[in-house]
Amino acid sequence: MGDFTYGRDNGLWGEDGVPYDISDNLDDEFDTWETENNLYYSKYDFPGMRDTGNVKTTFSYTLAEYEHHGFRLEPIAKRIKNAVGKHFILYDYKGTIRSDSPTAINIIRSLYTDSVHLDDEDILHISDVLLAIIPTGSEQDFKEPSNSHNSTLLWHMQLHPNDVQWNKERELLEKHSLIGLGQNKSDNAYTDFKRINKNDIVLIKSGAKPIALVQVTGDVEEIESNKDEYLHLDWFKYRRKVKVLDYAHNKMDPFPQPRGTLSLALDENTRTYQYIDNWYSSITQKIDNPIVIPPLCQDCCHPLRSSINLI
Repeated sequence: MGDFTYGRDNGLWGEDGVPYDISDNLDDEFDTWETENNLYYSKYDFPGMRDTGNVKTTFSYTLAEYEHHGFRLEPIAKRIKNAVGKHFILYDYKGTIRSDSPTAINIIRSLYTDSVHLDDEDILHISDVLLAIIPTGSEQDFKEPSNSHNSTLLWHMQLHPNDVQWNKERELLEKHSLIGLGQNKSDNAYTDFKRINKNDIVLIKSGAKPIALVQVTGDVEEIESNKDEYLHLDWFKYRRKVKVLDYAHNKMDPFPQPRGTLSLALDENTRTYQYIDNWYSSITQKIDNPIVIPPLCQDCCHPLRSSINLI
C-alpha cells in the first residue's frame, strides 16, 4: 500500500490506482475475470487482517474487514457499484474505509465527505491509501448476494427535532405527503437529506415513538421562505414528496435510536436497521399477499358466510 496522492503525482500508480506492473497484467484479463476465472479474495490477501477478520466476494465488489463487524459497508457497496462500473474492494480497516479503486473512493467522498457515521455510532475515515491486492483463491459458489430491497436504503428521521411535543407528524403526512427540514444548507442534516434516493425508505419518528414508514418519491424542493412553524404544517424550507406505506400502531415497540434528526441505517446487525427492515418486510408481505382467506366456521367447516357476499 502507499499514499495515493504521492503515487499519482509521481507516476507510480496506474489509472486504476494500482502500481503499473500490477495493473498492466490485470487490465487485459478483467473482462473475463468475473465469468470464467471465478477468483475470490482470501482474508490472507489483506494486510493487517486478524484471525477474526472476514471477506465476502461478489461479482461487483469484495468486502473485507480486519475484524468481523457483519459487513457493515455492504449497503455502501451496493449503492455505488453501478457508478463504479467494475469490481472494487472496500476494506473496513481500523477506523478507516480503504479501497483499491480511486473511483470508489471519490464516489464515497462525494456522498459522505471525509467520514462515514455508521449506525452503531462508529465513525470510519475515508482513506486515500489505496490497496494493491491480487486475488489468490477460487470458489465455485460465486454469486451476487440476495437483496430483497433492490439496493433501497433505510433511514430514520424526526420532522421537528427541536420540539418533541409537536405531535403533528401524522397530520402532515396525511394532508401533504411530504417530509422536510428547516435547517440551513450548511447543516449536516441537509446534506443527508439530499443523499436520500427516490424509493428509499424512511421511518418517521418522534423520539422513540414510531410514527410512519414512508417511501421517498420526489427530489428536494426549496420554497422561497419558511412558513411559520407554529401556524403551518408544511413550514419546511426543504421538502420531499413521499408515499406513506404504513402508520405505526400503539402496540409497536419503541424505536431503538430516538436521537438524531436524520440518519442512515447501515449495519444490518443493529436493532435500528432490523426494526426498519422488519416493518418494511411486513408491509411488502401484505402487498404481495392481498387476499385474506375467511376463517372456517366451526359448525359447518366452511368459510364464514358473513365474511363474503353470496349470489
